[in-house]
Amino acid sequence: MTLDALQEKRVLIRMQKSIENYPFISEYVEQDVREAMQTLFSAGNTADQSAAAAVVAQALGADDSVKKILASDEYSEQEAKLLSSFQNNLKLLVQKTWVEKSDEALKEQVLYRLDTICRTAGAEIYTQSYAEIVKLLNDALFLMFGSQAHKEDFIEYAFRIEPGFGIFSWYVNTLPPTADDAVAPAKIMLLPGIFFLSTF
Repeated sequence: MTLDALQEKRVLIRMQKSIENYPFISEYVEQDVREAMQTLFSAGNTADQSAAAAVVAQALGADDSVKKILASDEYSEQEAKLLSSFQNNLKLLVQKTWVEKSDEALKEQVLYRLDTICRTAGAEIYTQSYAEIVKLLNDALFLMFGSQAHKEDFIEYAFRIEPGFGIFSWYVNTLPPTADDAVAPAKIMLLPGIFFLSTF
């Protein structure tokens, strides 16, 4: 089995497990978004994956600007503004989030790592910092919800709070932990989550 085939198999297993673990998702998520998640996390055509990421981002509240960013290979001013909003909003969210004393160190680490990641130049942020951004997305969920974020029923809990937040939580839970495990370019994999936290 080639490396690409093995990689695709791991992602498909993760996506299948995700759907099996969360049968309630069809109650909250439209079929086009469920199909987009399947496409985003399956090996295939980059254009299809980009379109799927745009559908997921739109389910999270994005307008057509995110679709344009996803479809372009060029690093645009619009994309720079989105990343700046991501940095500023996530920083505010983390600073304002009350956490247990035992989690104060994590809160400080998240702020430090966020600043470090966002110093990366332009489009390189996605490939150079993929694993760190995935970790940041997961840490943001933990800081907002504490140990609840690690419970098996968290995704359903998030959907009950607000469907968009549920989609974000499901998406973050399904993201491959490293760029080597991802089947789409890092930018395509990460942009829906970056968008969500840039406007949350």
